[in-house]
Amino acid sequence: MSEPLTGGWLSGKVMAMRAKLAMSTTRTPVGRISVSTLAAILAMCLACALAHGVCAEFEEELIQKLNSPHQKVRVEAASSLPTNLAVRAAVPGLVKMLDDRTPLVWVSETRPHGKNAEEFESASSGEPSTSPATEAAVALGRIRDHRATKPLMKLFRTGVSYERIAAVRAIARIEGDNCLNVLTVGLQDSSTDVVSEARSSMHDVIVAGSAEHPLNLTATRRVLSLLENRQAAVRASAAEILGNLHEPLAVPPLIKLAHQRDPAVVGAAAFIALTRIQEFRAPPLPWLSVILGAAALLVALFFIGAVIYGLVRREKFDRDAFWILVVITVIGFFGYAGIRSFNDCRSLEVASSRHDVVALVKNAYSCNESYPGDNRAAFILVEIGNEKVIKVMGNDARGTDRHKRTVAQWVLARVIAKNEGSKLEHMANSRDPEVKKTVAWLLKKMDDSRRK
Repeated sequence: MSEPLTGGWLSGKVMAMRAKLAMSTTRTPVGRISVSTLAAILAMCLACALAHGVCAEFEEELIQKLNSPHQKVRVEAASSLPTNLAVRAAVPGLVKMLDDRTPLVWVSETRPHGKNAEEFESASSGEPSTSPATEAAVALGRIRDHRATKPLMKLFRTGVSYERIAAVRAIARIEGDNCLNVLTVGLQDSSTDVVSEARSSMHDVIVAGSAEHPLNLTATRRVLSLLENRQAAVRASAAEILGNLHEPLAVPPLIKLAHQRDPAVVGAAAFIALTRIQEFRAPPLPWLSVILGAAALLVALFFIGAVIYGLVRREKFDRDAFWILVVITVIGFFGYAGIRSFNDCRSLEVASSRHDVVALVKNAYSCNESYPGDNRAAFILVEIGNEKVIKVMGNDARGTDRHKRTVAQWVLARVIAKNEGSKLEHMANSRDPEVKKTVAWLLKKMDDSRRK
């Protein structure tokens, strides 16, 4: 007589089959795949196929909109391109849109159910703020396809202010270090908005390059060379960029530039950059936090004593005492944070004054800044720049820890650049074999990165 098809019976059969499969897999593991693994693989394949189908459908729809005869449809398609999806097939349509310079404005429109939507309209109803070429440039910057560089450079040369800003930003995202020539031209633009965008893009390019390739100083050297540009506006912009980057190699040329009184804008920009670097090197101690912390500690001790006294005398405290305690605890927390930051600043000052390289290296590695130039200890290590720095950080520069490797390479590349000439030759022929080995490795790697 057959057994009834109940849920318990089915689950028991399934468990028995899985047990047999596991036993067979144990006896002959080669070539066996469990049911769960096979199901997971099939599910992943199905998900990938569905995702590919969705992406292909979206890409086809986007290309159709970009080739639409209606300008509004084309502009909205370009502006709605997702930031995390690089649709390279859309590049030809977007490049074609770069020739459409029709002035447009953003218009906010109230839709049913209280929803607001922004749309493009002709600039006849207001001050123009964008164009089809602008939206296409923004989209091309997201896709980052090198085929768009030349058309974007044309837009940068011939477009109006907002179009040139979008072109500069897109070229910087596409070309990286190779866009410095275009950005240098942007620093000489008649529009202050374009100059500001070129300056910001140049800063971002150097930060990204230093974090990814810390041994490559090509972009940094290019900005340093702009301090000798014929145009005063370019020299002032370069000084501002280097000050914001806290670049140790910029200190000597900035000091020289700060003494220039004609034109005064250059000397002022250099002085401000030097001030920013000096403030970064020796940050002001958080005295306000320390005073608040000490005051909060005294009040807290007094209040705790009053509570103990009240408990001993068995007096009742009202609910205000609880809130007072909460406030004191919050103030004490911030005071403790201030005291900690005070100690950190103080320890960094002591290590710097004593040239304690080991302590400075430890401090540099403990910081989590994505750009090594924002690391105060790393800046001080470049200033010290002796053989001990090379010896202590040499192994980390060649190591596998990405954070330590980036910081070490950023510091050592600038130590090498700072000591060019007889000092570098002395380091290369050092009696310490570890220093000699590290300097030779650095010179080779920096030369290789410069040629790429």
